[in-house]
Amino acid sequence: MTTTTITKDKDLITYANGEWAHFQRDGQVLASCPNNSSAVQFWYYNLADQELVVQYKKSETFYHYENVPFSVIFDLMLADSLGAFIAKEVKPKYSVA
Repeated sequence: MTTTTITKDKDLITYANGEWAHFQRDGQVLASCPNNSSAVQFWYYNLADQELVVQYKKSETFYHYENVPFSVIFDLMLADSLGAFIAKEVKPKYSVA
């Protein structure tokens, strides 16, 4: 596993492999369109609702995972592979709305 840091500059966060996410809606939503992921097209996290929404590259469907704590999102941003992390740590543990 490579060492990854997360840095914040205003509303922009840089995370694994030079990816970025930004806060929207007064800091209530963290969103990202990762460039280096072969599996994930887009993800966003609603902090108030603890809902992770993921769109995969080969799908037009948005998957809504409920009751996902922010600690999981933090680990997602540290992961070497977003798709592998979601497959192992999110899909089997959190229900799809």
